[in-house]
Amino acid sequence: MVWQILHGVQLDVKESLLTRSPFLEMDSLQGSKKTTKAMARHNLDAAAAMKGPRVIKTHLPIDMLPKDVLTKAKVVFVARNPMDCCVSFFHHERLVPNQGFLGTFEQYAELFRNGRNPMGDYFYHLKVRNQLNSFNSFFS
Repeated sequence: MVWQILHGVQLDVKESLLTRSPFLEMDSLQGSKKTTKAMARHNLDAAAAMKGPRVIKTHLPIDMLPKDVLTKAKVVFVARNPMDCCVSFFHHERLVPNQGFLGTFEQYAELFRNGRNPMGDYFYHLKVRNQLNSFNSFFS
């Protein structure tokens, strides 16, 4: 949505969203043997080589990004209802190769509550968002 707003709502774009808006940690999540040619573009080097204005996605907490990110870039922080996020992530973990969570939802919910899922502690993400100068949060 951010890319579309920034570029004037282009509905007939042929280039994939993953190419137009790189996902910084994609390579590390896929592993070098699983990284396809299209995914290989979605790393920090590819993002740096893009012409501006750029839209770059990450699930990393703000404190894991460059220290000057808040002064050099506009940051859009999106947060979901924690219960919705837990259910969605549970299904994602069960479907994605190399992650394949095999436990029950109750077991996963306990891991999620304790911040022990692959993308880190969801509630920690919410705490570090306070580093933003202005913040608007919409939960769906």
